[in-house]
Amino acid sequence: MSIDYNDFGFTAMDADELASVDTKIIEKTTSATEVVNQMDNFIRPLLENLMRDSDKDYIYWPNRTEILQKKLEELNLIQEKL
Repeated sequence: MSIDYNDFGFTAMDADELASVDTKIIEKTTSATEVVNQMDNFIRPLLENLMRDSDKDYIYWPNRTEILQKKLEELNLIQEKL
């Protein structure tokens, strides 16, 4: 009679392998944190400015095409880091 054992799909690691995995996790976490901070810095000024003048019916925004084009380029740089 044979018994089938279920090992739950995990394997053991030595200290060096674990350190390698930890390093990769830290690198990815740091990278993700940087991207989130960049997105916050990208979006927050717009939202705060819109909120500041919420009592006004119209927004005066001269040269917005150039400003928005620059912001879109910044957004593309942020996306390239993903």
